[in-house]
Formats: sequence, structure tokens, C-alpha cells
Amino acid sequence: MIHGSSVYQETVYHKSQIEKDFLAIRPVLKSFCQSFGDFTCKDFMHACTLVGSRAWGGTKGLSLIPFADFLNHDGISEAIVMSDDDKQCSEVTADRDYVPGEQVLIRYGKFSNATLMLDFGFTIPHNIYDQVQIQLDIPKHDPLHGMKLDLLQQYFVPQANDAKSLKCSVNSFTINIWQSDGAVIT
Repeated sequence: MIHGSSVYQETVYHKSQIEKDFLAIRPVLKSFCQSFGDFTCKDFMHACTLVGSRAWGGTKGLSLIPFADFLNHDGISEAIVMSDDDKQCSEVTADRDYVPGEQVLIRYGKFSNATLMLDFGFTIPHNIYDQVQIQLDIPKHDPLHGMKLDLLQQYFVPQANDAKSLKCSVNSFTINIWQSDGAVIT
């Protein structure tokens, strides 16, 4: 993994968050050592990644849906998993007729390859939802700090009807560049 990449930075952040969570629950685990044994941070990290890569988000938080993790992702599929939190049930709505034995593909969401790698452990070629994150460091003490931020907003924030999009945080801009036909806009 490239150390300067956003995926690397997110991985380091997720790992440190899991370590903090483990430190927070460790006293409880120790009080139930007869049930959990010597449950290490490595064990906790393994459990978190297993659940996190298979969990589905809902209005009431994450849930595990039996057999839903058997369905693979296809970014252009219209088949989706729909959940009713109140009834505590989920169902897959197919996007077309399938023959027996054919793999049913669903869309996990409109995710970039970075998100697919971090959350699910894979990427897809020619992902129409891919993004490039560009890290910028504009020091607050820079006398042109405000002007530089204004210029970035003025020239890089697209109009609402543009296929390009940009999200801005303190020092990072994520630019999505794609067209509906999958061609990259240069």
C-alpha cells in the first residue's frame, strides 16, 4: 500500500480507532475472562474487520444479514438489499431474471475503489464511482491562506449540473471525475 495514499491514511486511522475501542472495553473483557479467555487487541481487530466487512447500515445502526454477504458487488447492478428495521427483515430485489446457478450481483453502493478496498477488501477496474483525493497543505499562517482557499472554491467547486463533484475538508479535496457512460473526464 502506498504510504502517502488516502487509503493508507484511512487504514492507519481505522486501526488506531479499533485500538482505542479495545482499550475502552478491555476492563469489561477482563471481568469476563472465563468467557473470553485471553482476548487480545489482535483478536478484537480481527472480529471488528469480520463484522465490518459484512455488516449493512440501517437507520438503527449496523446489522448482519444472513447470506447477504454471499452476494458479490457489481457497480452497475440495480439489484439491491432493502431492509425494514421495524420489521427486522431484509430482502434482495433482483434487477432482472436469473437462471438457476447464475450468480446474483448487487450494488453495495456507489463507492470509490478506496472505499471498496477499505470496507470490503477489493477494487473493481473502470469503477465509474472512483475518486481521487488530493491532499493540500495550506498552512494557516500563510499570508495568502484565505485567498488560496477562495480560489480553490471558485475554480474547483463545480456547478450543481456538472458531472464532476468536489468535497472539501480542512486540507483535503476529493474530486470525482466521471461521466454516465463511464468515460473519464480530463
